[in-house]
Amino acid sequence: MSALYSLHIPWFIVYIITLFLFDVSPGVSFIITAKNTIKNKSLRIGLFTALGVACSDGLSAIIGFFFCSLLQKHHTIFQYAQLLGMSYLLCIGIRMMTSAKKEYSIDDGPTMSKYSIEGFKSGFLYTFSNIGVATIIISVISQFYQYVNGGLAHFGLVMVVPFVSFFTFALISCGCYFLKLWWLFGKKAYLMDKIGGFVIILLAITNVKSILG
Repeated sequence: MSALYSLHIPWFIVYIITLFLFDVSPGVSFIITAKNTIKNKSLRIGLFTALGVACSDGLSAIIGFFFCSLLQKHHTIFQYAQLLGMSYLLCIGIRMMTSAKKEYSIDDGPTMSKYSIEGFKSGFLYTFSNIGVATIIISVISQFYQYVNGGLAHFGLVMVVPFVSFFTFALISCGCYFLKLWWLFGKKAYLMDKIGGFVIILLAITNVKSILG
């Protein structure tokens, strides 16, 4: 990420921003977290849903880490895998940028959960069953794996994923519960896609030199 280093932006800040942008992009995890909060008028259920999403993303991060650690033993294969991951992120970024204007309804998506443990299960299962989410997380980890060395650093690389997920979706739940922000989320969520898509495309492109180097 030489272009980012020239701006004196540490890689782990870029890593966190990338994960956050994917999390705030409207999707099934976004909808189920907001729905469980608003329909139940319960911050507790919303936060348990966010915890379920975070656990699912954490499991995907563990899978991604082991995938990268195995491939790293074969340098050329790992480079190809990184380029494939970068290409996938680039495609997702383009799709986000070119997405049509859309309003999201709280009645869309999966069924509402009425209890905290059900909220956790729905957050986990709906997220983990979405293969696109797991693929994105694995692709993101493959772009940053080369920057860490040692057990503690690798542990941090993985644990940042569920931490960012919980923070993001807990923020969405709090926004819906305290500030009644669904009217803004529902009507303006497509703008998050466009902004996030632009930044993700920029990050993907600037990482090419680091991968090939």
